[in-house]
Amino acid sequence: MFSATLLELITSYISEFISGSWPWQTYADYKINFQARIALSPSIRFGLGGVLFLYLLQPLFEKICNKLGNKKTKILSIIILIVLGLDVFLLILLK
Repeated sequence: MFSATLLELITSYISEFISGSWPWQTYADYKINFQARIALSPSIRFGLGGVLFLYLLQPLFEKICNKLGNKKTKILSIIILIVLGLDVFLLILLK
């Protein structure tokens, strides 16, 4: 929670320095916020989401990958990498 919030705060300053604003919503409507850049409620949700992923979803994904075996996992990883690469390529191409 702390590291995600700190990263968001630092990124907002860098983004504002480079472009004049930060590319996500402000947290001005939240009761406990700091300069509308970060807020307590989203930070807690990020922290809980990270714990959920780390202790529940990641072990599930690991079990699935172990059942697939090394060869099938590598093939699936390559397919996912190609799809993500095409997505980035098309995003740049169509922009």
